[in-house]
Amino acid sequence: MNNNYRGTDYEEKTVGERIVELSREKAVTYYRIADRADIPMSTIMNLISGRIKNPTLDTLQGICRGLEVSLNEFFAEM
Repeated sequence: MNNNYRGTDYEEKTVGERIVELSREKAVTYYRIADRADIPMSTIMNLISGRIKNPTLDTLQGICRGLEVSLNEFFAEM
């Protein structure tokens, strides 16, 4: 049995894709997320574009604060 999920219906989302998804669901602008998270707007844009692939825990916590979700909620559908 193959435990590799790639190539099946399961697709992993990037952090950037999840930010886009949640910002749309919650109608929150990227600017507002950055402001609430107290991180530079460029960090948000670099995550969305994929230039930053592994954000720090502090950055992730800030983004969750900006989106008003818990870390569990953020990663629940990734």
